[in-house]
Amino acid sequence: MQATFRQISFVIAFGATAGILAPFSTVTTRADEAACAAFAWPLQRELQRLTAPGLRSVESGGALRADDAAVLQLQPFADVAYPLPPERQPKQPAAFGGVVFAEAPPVPGLYQITLSAEAWIDVAQNGQRLKSVAFSGKQGCPGMRKSVRFELSAAPVTIQISGAAESRIAVAFGPAASK
Repeated sequence: MQATFRQISFVIAFGATAGILAPFSTVTTRADEAACAAFAWPLQRELQRLTAPGLRSVESGGALRADDAAVLQLQPFADVAYPLPPERQPKQPAAFGGVVFAEAPPVPGLYQITLSAEAWIDVAQNGQRLKSVAFSGKQGCPGMRKSVRFELSAAPVTIQISGAAESRIAVAFGPAASK
């Protein structure tokens, strides 16, 4: 079977277009890498955990270990039974939220919660809301949007997520890496 002029022209045009566009895909990858490296502290481990294939799913109200990552299944904000009222109300009326309970950290100290997408994070221990120690957020890093650090004692931890745009968000919780 002989190729027609139209088929040959398409192959040549497609090949030329792919050759022209190929450097842009590299630029996008480099831009993603730059955004992921631009957080205020190292988050390579968290990015790997948040984007790992087969990341387990946890319903709102479920459990998270003290050094863990999972996809939190969120609910409409108005339907979430938050132990403490969220510190901030969602910017969008159709926002989602959820709660996970984590076991007590094995060692008191600086811990961080890292999210795959934009949302507000409240953390509580012993029924008291904790103030964050540090925050880092960047746009343009696929799979990771923000990380917030808290000084935790050896008591169970309540992590409240609110203001999420989607009904799922990946959450990593663990000891903070030093910079």
